[in-house]
Amino acid sequence: MAIKHVNISSNMADRFEKVRSHLQSVVEHCEREPHAEVLAGQPGPALCTMCFLVYYFFQFMNNGVLQLPLLNLIPQVIQLTCIIVANINQEITPPVCQALLADGAMPALLKAIADSMGSFYDLIAVQAMGCPSYQTLFGTC
Repeated sequence: MAIKHVNISSNMADRFEKVRSHLQSVVEHCEREPHAEVLAGQPGPALCTMCFLVYYFFQFMNNGVLQLPLLNLIPQVIQLTCIIVANINQEITPPVCQALLADGAMPALLKAIADSMGSFYDLIAVQAMGCPSYQTLFGTC
């Protein structure tokens, strides 16, 4: 099976250089002040690096995982799982299985997840970690 990919090292080099530069700055700061609060205050190198990592993780999930052709196999996996569950319990297939196997349900669910990546970043990075919003991340950091 072949999956279309891009050369990460050349296409993302400038972004990784920014992360490397941020981390180097944090290391130097911690060497000067071993008890420095590198995540406190305005977004500094350490926090910005973590924010970029979260941002790129969600970008990868959206562009690299949710767009894969393999996802077309999910309905078959769900169907087999539901058959196994029904055989084990000797009961009717759970309503969740029926809902997930309905026409158009899986593409709609995957689209909803993809469309929610910004909300996931906001929940995890902005609200939990104190990162700038993804709209201002690159300008702030």
